[in-house]
Amino acid sequence: PKRKCESCLIRTFYCGHHFIEKSKSNNLRYNLLNIIFICRHCHSLHHNFGDTIIHARIQSNRGDNWWQKLQRENKIRKQYWTEKELKNIIEMYEIF
Repeated sequence: PKRKCESCLIRTFYCGHHFIEKSKSNNLRYNLLNIIFICRHCHSLHHNFGDTIIHARIQSNRGDNWWQKLQRENKIRKQYWTEKELKNIIEMYEIF
């Protein structure tokens, strides 16, 4: 089935676009909650002219629950491995 653009609701979408820019949030870079589906026209308007209406429409269409969840996901700090944990993992998987 062909999906419509989440911004204009007219054209068939062609790409998944990060709602919150990758450069502004590593936490949401690979989070599907942060992907919006927009057509080539709306994508071009957003990137070439900084059209903020696109984000406002999508936020309105998806609702407050989606926006609040996206904000919570953005605040989650990723757990990094300690040096000791990394050494243990390496030793566990070393093949001789």
